[in-house]
Amino acid sequence: LNEEALNFENGEVKHFKKIRQAMSYKYITCEELKTYGQQAENFYAFSNGIFHEVDGVHRFDEVTEIGVTTHKGVNYYAPAFSKIYANMRKDNDRFEQHRYFIYRDIPEKHRCPFEKWASLMDEVYKTNDNGKWALIYAVMCAFRSDIHAIDRLFTALFFMGPTMSGKTQLAISIRSLYISPEAPSFNLTNGTDAAFFTLMEGFRDVPQVLEEYNNNTISDAKFQGLKSVTYDGDGKQKRKGTGSRDIEISKVYSPVVILGQETPQKDDNALMNRVVICEVPKKDGYTEEEKALFQELKEQEKHGLSNILFEILKLRSIVREHFKKYQRAINKDLTASVLIGSNKSGDMVRIINTVSLFLSTCKLLEEHAPHLKLPFTYGNFYRIATKKVIEQVEMISHTDKLAGFFKAFEVMINTKTIIEGRDYGIDRPEKLTLKLSGNERQEFVLSPAHTKVLFLRLAPIHALYCRSSFNDEDATLSTIEANIRSNPSYIGVVNSRRFKWREVKEVPKGDIKNSGEVDNAMIRIMENKTITTSCIALNYDAFRSYFDIDLERSEESIPAGPDAGEVNMTQQPITGGNDLPF
Repeated sequence: LNEEALNFENGEVKHFKKIRQAMSYKYITCEELKTYGQQAENFYAFSNGIFHEVDGVHRFDEVTEIGVTTHKGVNYYAPAFSKIYANMRKDNDRFEQHRYFIYRDIPEKHRCPFEKWASLMDEVYKTNDNGKWALIYAVMCAFRSDIHAIDRLFTALFFMGPTMSGKTQLAISIRSLYISPEAPSFNLTNGTDAAFFTLMEGFRDVPQVLEEYNNNTISDAKFQGLKSVTYDGDGKQKRKGTGSRDIEISKVYSPVVILGQETPQKDDNALMNRVVICEVPKKDGYTEEEKALFQELKEQEKHGLSNILFEILKLRSIVREHFKKYQRAINKDLTASVLIGSNKSGDMVRIINTVSLFLSTCKLLEEHAPHLKLPFTYGNFYRIATKKVIEQVEMISHTDKLAGFFKAFEVMINTKTIIEGRDYGIDRPEKLTLKLSGNERQEFVLSPAHTKVLFLRLAPIHALYCRSSFNDEDATLSTIEANIRSNPSYIGVVNSRRFKWREVKEVPKGDIKNSGEVDNAMIRIMENKTITTSCIALNYDAFRSYFDIDLERSEESIPAGPDAGEVNMTQQPITGGNDLPF
């Protein structure tokens, strides 16, 4: 009606309306698919058809020539392959991204069984066990909407490595289970914020590859969007129109694979503790066998892996029934395994939550889908996952704002900016008097007895820190204090403690010369200083283990003080010159 040369002459408007009415009877009422992938109506939508269950049988129904397909009596319209848009110019194709997300009817001779594909993924990307993480994640992505609904929590894989290390090929192998390997990836540096959120909102339970992550160049909008992918699922809020007061929130539906040459340390590791970091080192040479396996995997990806995806999608009811209970039990077991010989922190809790999703998927496949055989056992992957949690917690503990603060703290001790006894002290008290809310006090007995305690006068230390060049993230005093409170080494706020130190003071010599004149030459003397103030107490051994920093500058053992309020210091004479005892 809109495109053809429809001419109407020698008639009235009422006649034309009757003709249009007759034509309208042939129109099909349908709902247009705005988001592809898993649908709320319980079918999985491709651009060229839908995969759904009909009378207990899973099948694929292709769209008609005008792009319509039917599920439970309701028509759905997918415009990408409709003849309505057949004459659309390729340089103005608004459905270009959708045309890569299609079902392929693979000939029997080119079909790759799940077991073979899984074995290839594991073997081709065996460095650092990246293939195992990639394989499990590829399966997990099909059920993101169901997993995320449990605790509003999901995750992502972050492949980190130098240029030409193979990060992109690894990410494309994950995505090829769903999308043609020829589909372009999204560049986090060049892509606009609007395009990013359109991509995240346009595909549900379909992984997307995001390249070129950089802590300095990524926009705040994209970074918050990445956090939404792994956490609450809500994107940016915006007003519907210039004249409207209604607010709409762009949802984030796509799981993602993130690539970069550096770890995501932005916003005090807010993203790093929600993803799994997989290092992809650059390798100089490959054996002929390795090259052959890589080419075989890529050939299978070119032919298509839709048959494997359909076998995975059939597990949705099993995931909905069993995933939550597996995740709860595995989370508890993993926490117990990781905490042996260490202390729980906020970052550790989040990473355990993240890794437990992978373990739950592995367990579910092993126990409820034996026909989808993995090339490794749950027990083997559990050991790998436990090691990953420990490594990533250590990585975060050395890169967050608090770690940066204490690294600067150590440097300022070495440069004599911070002085032991004045700004901090290390002692072995028997007990502490901790300050609670208001005027409440509490006696705290250290266990074991005479545990080393680090006392910090945080406010003056932070003032020195701010004047230095180390505070590159504008870490405020409240931020540092809050992060210290959540650190495993934190004991509490000591109500009152006496700090003692010695300072050099220049005074006139004052001797009488032979001539009778007073000798006003300046000399240096050591002056004792003391101050009694509140401070923060940390378990020094736990602190040293967590941050890998040693603040003790004397080989002599620290004697136990008579109480928590004093530090026993050895008085040292000036030896002459500039050789001062601090």
